[in-house]
Amino acid sequence: IIAGPDGCGKTTAARVLVKALHKFGMVGSEYAQYADYYQLVGNTSDATFDNVNHLFEMAADGVVVIENIQEFDDANAYSMGLEAIDLIVKAYHAAAGSIILVVTGTQEGIKEVFEKKKELKRLFLFDPIVLGKYSAEELVQIAKGMAESESYIFSEDAEHALKNKMEQLVAQSDFKYSRDLKNMIVSAIRNAANRLVKKRHVSMTNAMQLLAEDLCFDESSETVEELLEKLN
Repeated sequence: IIAGPDGCGKTTAARVLVKALHKFGMVGSEYAQYADYYQLVGNTSDATFDNVNHLFEMAADGVVVIENIQEFDDANAYSMGLEAIDLIVKAYHAAAGSIILVVTGTQEGIKEVFEKKKELKRLFLFDPIVLGKYSAEELVQIAKGMAESESYIFSEDAEHALKNKMEQLVAQSDFKYSRDLKNMIVSAIRNAANRLVKKRHVSMTNAMQLLAEDLCFDESSETVEELLEKLN
């Protein structure tokens, strides 16, 4: 069980866990089969049954990761979610120990689902791996790493502006941490490109530097997915 707030890195932690399990010979592949509510719950019970069984068949002798388990809770206005959990439990037992099951979700969400589906809770022998919220300073370091992976660096003013904004955002319950931060970095790189296009002469150092004015903190800014769709 991997628990934590949205965007804190639960899926990344799951990938690291799976690779470790493979390294120690506990599973046959370093790649898991991932699925969430939207991928498993169909329009009918039969469709959901087929989706769950296909997931476990694809994961033969490996790992199944069920993401955001709280979304399967019918109390959250989703239909047939708890029925899907019943099917997941049955598929796990049918695998007869050949598959390792990992679930991710918010701490409160996991607790509520486990209260309704104790048969799911009984599958897990260990306490949850709990990922905490990032501090503002940690988010700045993550942002710098994201930028550096694209060969960009922050100017001193940009880093200061980013830290101030992170201090505001970490106090908000709906901030998606690394997920929203990634969108900010993508927007900043795009804004920097637009800024530099207007200049006639630009040094390589300036070309790869993100300024405070490039940072976009507008909540309506485009997401990574929207930008990729435009590029396509």
